[in-house]
Amino acid sequence: MDAKENAIVIRRELDNHGSEIQQAIGTRQWLDAGQMSRCMWTEVMRDPKLLSCSPRSIVMAVLQCTIIGLYPGAALGHVYPVPFGNQCQVIIGYKGMIELIVSSGAAKAIYAEAVFGDDDYSVIKGTSPKIVHKPQPVEAGEIRDYKNMRAVYAVAVIDETTNVFAEMSRAEVEKIRDGRKGKGGFSPWSSHPIEMAKKTVIRALCKTLPKMPKPMVDHMLIEDRIDCGVAPETAHREIIDAEIDFDSGAKGLSDRINSK
Repeated sequence: MDAKENAIVIRRELDNHGSEIQQAIGTRQWLDAGQMSRCMWTEVMRDPKLLSCSPRSIVMAVLQCTIIGLYPGAALGHVYPVPFGNQCQVIIGYKGMIELIVSSGAAKAIYAEAVFGDDDYSVIKGTSPKIVHKPQPVEAGEIRDYKNMRAVYAVAVIDETTNVFAEMSRAEVEKIRDGRKGKGGFSPWSSHPIEMAKKTVIRALCKTLPKMPKPMVDHMLIEDRIDCGVAPETAHREIIDAEIDFDSGAKGLSDRINSK
């Protein structure tokens, strides 16, 4: 099947599962099935590599976005659908992680920053830990890219008097990056390295938070399984069956997709 034919099948599958996607949304009133499918379709049309993915994996990716509670697409930068061989995998961006954590009440605010070149940057540990970061002025036309990044950090505002943070050197980030390479031939590090570095340090920060939103924990488990070489569709199904407490709509859609 060529890309044009597959595009027709993908669009038909998204349309055919519209009512079930809406049912899977359940109590997540901020989501809409039509908008969810349109966002996914926009990304499929934007990235020709997604046209090589199986239509079933595209629908499963929509289901996963529904469970997470975030719309896919580069416009918001919350969740990105990416090709993994002939399967579609969704990856939460650092902005999506922040949205989930803040909306769950685990923190009042979260921000992540990269440290470049000659920035004035120091980390103080001990009984009064803090980060001091004074970025150097950027000249007109200057672009701060990954090759000039030397560290990254994330801060969570827990309440009016409590902040927690995590920080990593570039070498520490790259050690984690190299240890998490999956076997699908695609890595978002190649196109969004700074964003992925921020996501890496936010993941480290999450370990210090008092509670974590379950959809994000579930998705991190899926990412970990994929990093171990498990195909996205299989990893998604394993977590659906073992970890996620589905409402009947989401479970029904999953069962129907997997029965084909």
